[in-house]
Amino acid sequence: MPECTKRNLRKIILLMVASLFVVLFALDAALCAAAFNKLDEIFRFAGHLLKDGDYSRATREYERYIDMDVSSNNAKNAYKNTIICLAKLGDTSGVITELRRLYELQEKFKLTSDFWLELGQILEREKDYRNAAIAYRKSAETTAEADRSVCARLYEAKMYFLVGEDIQAIQILNKVKHSGQNIEKFKHLISLMESMEKGKKKEPRIAMFLSAVVPGTGHLYAGEAFHGISSFVLNAGLISAAYFSFKHDSPILGSFIAYLETGFYIGGIKSAGTDARKTNINNRRLFRNKLKKALPLEPNLCFGKKSASVQFIYRF
Repeated sequence: MPECTKRNLRKIILLMVASLFVVLFALDAALCAAAFNKLDEIFRFAGHLLKDGDYSRATREYERYIDMDVSSNNAKNAYKNTIICLAKLGDTSGVITELRRLYELQEKFKLTSDFWLELGQILEREKDYRNAAIAYRKSAETTAEADRSVCARLYEAKMYFLVGEDIQAIQILNKVKHSGQNIEKFKHLISLMESMEKGKKKEPRIAMFLSAVVPGTGHLYAGEAFHGISSFVLNAGLISAAYFSFKHDSPILGSFIAYLETGFYIGGIKSAGTDARKTNINNRRLFRNKLKKALPLEPNLCFGKKSASVQFIYRF
């Protein structure tokens, strides 16, 4: 075979190989673009569902997106929006599961304190206080700013107070107080929270016992002065009336009055316990209102920075 023919043949083969590589590269790029467009379409569709309030379908679409893409920045937003949907559906266990998955991806996504802070705000808005406490704690753990860390821990304590877990909240306060950080600007908040622990809780059993000994004293113990005085006067009057009826040879009238007195006496004991429980409920409601005013929904306000806005992240 002539030398020129061999050269031409080599050129043709090289050209064919190069063309094959170009075709394969173009095909791969087309497939990647198609996959990206599909992912983008799923994400946008899930965003529309979330906006329209179809949280169940939105959750499924976000989970579908996460299964196909676990590394991009949108995956982080998909996790967050999934948590939003589950919180709105009241699926607390589902929220916990997604939070745990986010913990595992903390390093991959480089989740910041602001991310966890915003997530805590969202969960607090949905009244999912337990999971909001978890998010606030994570915000405290992922920040290098002392003020932000203390503030996030105070919000965590607030969440536990709101769900009635006072012991857990007080433990957090004690950790903050003994953390060695400067807490001067938070002293009024810590004092407010500690007032819940120091405040005397009215024990219904004690109130009932006091009313059994002296009618009306249980109500006074529970903080219901009017009920206490009324109960004492009524019982004293009926006892006196029954005594004088028997003394003046009116056993039937005396027995009837004694029967009435027995009913009022027993009722007074029960109502003393009820008043004690109502007082505790009212005190707790007042404390919660004070706590919400002292610690508004924007945690950044408590250390003098511009409040962070809560945004649902969509791509359209």
